[in-house]
Amino acid sequence: MKKSNTHNKQQIGLRAFKAYYSKQFGEERWNSLYKSLHLPKKHSCLLNKYSTIVTNNQDLGLPADAKQVEFLTLPCLSCDEEISHPSRDDSNLVLNYYVLDAASVMAIEALDIQQKDNVLDLCAAPGGKSIAIMQKLSLVEGTLQCNELDSARNAKLKRIITEYVPFAYQSKVNVTRKSGSLVFNFPNNFYNKILVDAPCSSDRHLVQNADEMAKWKPKLTETLALTQLSLLVCAMEKVKVGGTIVYATCSISDAENDGVIEKALANKRGASCVVVTNEREYGIGEPTKHGWIVLPDDKKEQGWGPLFFCVLRRIESAVKEDEFNDSSSDEEEEGVQSDDSEENK
Repeated sequence: MKKSNTHNKQQIGLRAFKAYYSKQFGEERWNSLYKSLHLPKKHSCLLNKYSTIVTNNQDLGLPADAKQVEFLTLPCLSCDEEISHPSRDDSNLVLNYYVLDAASVMAIEALDIQQKDNVLDLCAAPGGKSIAIMQKLSLVEGTLQCNELDSARNAKLKRIITEYVPFAYQSKVNVTRKSGSLVFNFPNNFYNKILVDAPCSSDRHLVQNADEMAKWKPKLTETLALTQLSLLVCAMEKVKVGGTIVYATCSISDAENDGVIEKALANKRGASCVVVTNEREYGIGEPTKHGWIVLPDDKKEQGWGPLFFCVLRRIESAVKEDEFNDSSSDEEEEGVQSDDSEENK
């Protein structure tokens, strides 16, 4: 009986999920997209600039057919075979590459990181996009703050930093554990680049996990959108005038994507930003009302994504912080280098 009830919940969730997105995309496109969401993810990895092993695929331990992803400028390789866990460079004691969906790197390239930038990765765990930021940023001339409130995810983030950054530079990466929605947690007039890789409904994972699908309701994406909006509004307050924000999700939901952008732009109490997503071209994907989205049924290169991102530029100074917040934060802030014995294992 219990198994039957679980199956019924899964079917109810799936029907609601299909009806919701069929209305958003239209039946024909939704049928194509839904099928593509079930496909295995494509295999790709981002090379680590701190590794001295960059000569060839064999030395890196990658399949022989691994080649540069054409729609990216950062060194990201894709191949037909599954990519194994990276090996460690014996010289710098860092891992050689980070396995990820190549589409996610597009959000970092859209942020247009320069070597001397002061960058905030507001929702940084598990750390892949932070690693991508560091491929463009100088940890000598610029700064990087990787923030993650959840304690378990924060611990994983710190581990990733120690695995991919040489010991001499690890103290240059400021790992913090703060609420990304509260503006008083972050300094004024400091960051000129902020990434908001917001927690989202992760629809591709959802359709491949029956237990998670059983829990799905339209309210899920609506609730997430409220959290995402608070994160984006905070970033808009904290980026310098003239600075850039990239808001990104791996959701296909309009409510979590363009819907969040629209509400943030309509917020009259805070800082003003303009959308500048269309100031550059992207190799794959398609435009949305305010941003750009890569879906796994893309006509040019199927299998990547989903990834939505929107690029915004700050155009005026923020209002006073006390108009947004009523209390102060006691949450922890610390660098990767710590007295905690578990820190660098």
